[in-house]
Amino acid sequence: MRYITFLFLIITFGIAQIQYGGIPNYQSDNKSIKFITTENLDIIDRDLHPMVLKYADEYYVDINFLTEATKVINIYETTFYLGIESKGAKALAFVFDDFNLTENSEMFIYSEDESMYIGAFNSKNNNPSGELATAVVKGDRVIVELTVPNHEIDELSLNMGTILHDFLDLMNFHEDDHNNRVDCNDNVACSSANNWEDQVDATVLVSSNGGVCSATLVN
Repeated sequence: MRYITFLFLIITFGIAQIQYGGIPNYQSDNKSIKFITTENLDIIDRDLHPMVLKYADEYYVDINFLTEATKVINIYETTFYLGIESKGAKALAFVFDDFNLTENSEMFIYSEDESMYIGAFNSKNNNPSGELATAVVKGDRVIVELTVPNHEIDELSLNMGTILHDFLDLMNFHEDDHNNRVDCNDNVACSSANNWEDQVDATVLVSSNGGVCSATLVN
């Protein structure tokens, strides 16, 4: 009998997660959306291993999304908007420490200029831990949008625990290449990884607490 064991170098949240398509509603007047800022917040002190590449500062916020967000209420559904600002960030990511969406709800996260979004996230992203960590979204002002049928609002919960301020431009959204690291994290799509084609399918990039490292899937 064959067993598959997952070996992680650090306890992590994945940089990417399953998304279910669709397009955000967006908000025609972003100035009406409430923004939460990391200004004057203390950075969480993480003692990361020297081999872990630190790409982001992490802020503890503990935000109840449903009570803090701007609401647009229609006959059948309500859309919640909450802006997050962390000045100077190349990108932002979030960890929801209470994540429970309903069957027909949809959540998107996008840059204020609407040049990039991730999602939709829905009840299929719920998991036994009750948490969800997101991929980074370009920019220092990002909007979280949640649309839910009015009759399901009382069934969902969404609490943002921490904000990750990407100061390194981990995904090179800004194409300045200053975040290259020669000793590891080589892009497997580039010619420099040709000698490791057999290993590519079993290698992933994992992220936790503002740091990234590689991991291996062992069959």
